[in-house]
Amino acid sequence: MIKKIDINVDVGEGFGIESRILPFISSVNIACGGHAGNQLIMQEVVVLAKKFNVRIGAHPSFEDKLNFGRLVLNVPKSTLEKSIVKQVQSLVLIAKSKRLEVDYVKAHGALYHLICNDAKYGQMMLDVINFHFPSLKIMGLSNCMLRKLAKKNNIGYIAEGFADRVYEDDGNLRDRKLEGSVWKETNQLISQVLNLVDNTVRTYSGSKIKLDIDSICFHGDHADAVKLIKASFNKLKAIGIEIRS
Repeated sequence: MIKKIDINVDVGEGFGIESRILPFISSVNIACGGHAGNQLIMQEVVVLAKKFNVRIGAHPSFEDKLNFGRLVLNVPKSTLEKSIVKQVQSLVLIAKSKRLEVDYVKAHGALYHLICNDAKYGQMMLDVINFHFPSLKIMGLSNCMLRKLAKKNNIGYIAEGFADRVYEDDGNLRDRKLEGSVWKETNQLISQVLNLVDNTVRTYSGSKIKLDIDSICFHGDHADAVKLIKASFNKLKAIGIEIRS
């Protein structure tokens, strides 16, 4: 049996690298105008996704381009919910116009961590999917509250691991404010990718732990994103692992 792994990347965020990375990945999380992106950029990325047969995910966030969606905004939950619906719907309609479908939702930045770890907001996101986009799955952290909630709500869950992020012994991501929270060297990142394919990860302390994932995420805003994605793709192909969702 051929081994496979899904590779997802956050795109449509204004870095203009999509045409250079889509040939090497299998899923794209397209910014929906909250932290980045606009209608034109979404259309361009959807066209590329169709060309390279890449799965499409909606990438909504707090509406905060100034801080790239990395801060939790003090807005009413009802306002946030309406914003998420608006963002996802905008991508759904663009994809439909190109005879494609959005497959899942992956929140961005502060919203991502909020829904993965706060039950109230996690349920809010699942309610958005159930009521407005019942065919969509949700992507999130491997070991978090959202995964359990999604199962309870009968919503498909795509658990992801991060190629460039360092993990702690409890399976959580190392805080970005701490030293050594991001892998920067190509060999370190490729080593992590190979471990993730086997559902394991080497932690900051040097321990090896199990991490049950369905997809590996690369960040499109990483300084060497294109180089790292291509290098990982080539290594995986060389050892007989297919990149597909």
